[in-house]
Amino acid sequence: MKIKIYFFLLLAALVLNQCHSTGSRHPTEEKNNILGPELLNAYIESDKPVLVDFNATWCAPCRTMHPLLAEVSNTYASSLTVVSVDVDEYPDWADKYKVRSLPTFMIFKKGKTILTHEGSTSKEDFIAKIETALQAAQ
Repeated sequence: MKIKIYFFLLLAALVLNQCHSTGSRHPTEEKNNILGPELLNAYIESDKPVLVDFNATWCAPCRTMHPLLAEVSNTYASSLTVVSVDVDEYPDWADKYKVRSLPTFMIFKKGKTILTHEGSTSKEDFIAKIETALQAAQ
């Protein structure tokens, strides 16, 4: 009986480790890691539009959007900053911006919200919304 329990625990630990190593890290974290509310506020108030990705490590739809966000971050680097906010680490920010579902994407410029999108979506739809928001931000 003890061997079965140990085997189960080992298997569970391996599965959790695999999930953590493949999906918990946001691809833009290396470039734009949110260190706290002051840094996020500086991005939101800047003249350059910022796409804020409100997510959580446990959120499967959030993880499905990570490759697209990395692509957006690279493609629009000159006109858009992409940052990530883990709502479990910063619940006050989720409350402040009324984030009710994950993922939620918001584009800000000079402190004003110019786009809000909830949930995962297709690449084409997401890019079209971003381009519309960037045109509106000019």
